[in-house]
Amino acid sequence: MSLRHSLGAVTLTSIGPCICLLAACAKQPPAAPPSISASHPLQGYWEDDGDSGKVSLTIEGNSLYFYARPDFQYDTTFTLVPGSDPPELQATILDSPRTTDSEGEVVIAIYEFEDGTLNLAAVDKPDGATASFDEVISRYSFERVQPPE
Repeated sequence: MSLRHSLGAVTLTSIGPCICLLAACAKQPPAAPPSISASHPLQGYWEDDGDSGKVSLTIEGNSLYFYARPDFQYDTTFTLVPGSDPPELQATILDSPRTTDSEGEVVIAIYEFEDGTLNLAAVDKPDGATASFDEVISRYSFERVQPPE
């Protein structure tokens, strides 16, 4: 076999497995977001007795359910943004009776714990910007309670 033919065989032999590996990677679904620990302080049932009435928040694993009234509720899944200060979560709306076109919309919120109260605020921030409690769209102060039976 000539040098040219042997180099061609080496090249095809080397590239073949790479192509197969790339094809296999392309078929894999995206990785699921890291699961939030059951012991994470966000987990549980929370209520805010605000000016406009009672608002509830249920967090179980990576699921977050927000309820203010029948036409203002959201079923979401969320991830925590590592290294953010204040801590930030990104919630993706799965379902809402408020509007049919909000499915897939991402809401960014920041949170802090203060004397057993969960302060949670929706923020509007450009990518890469730091969020602050000084500039929020809406803010809630939740107390942990036992869920209603």
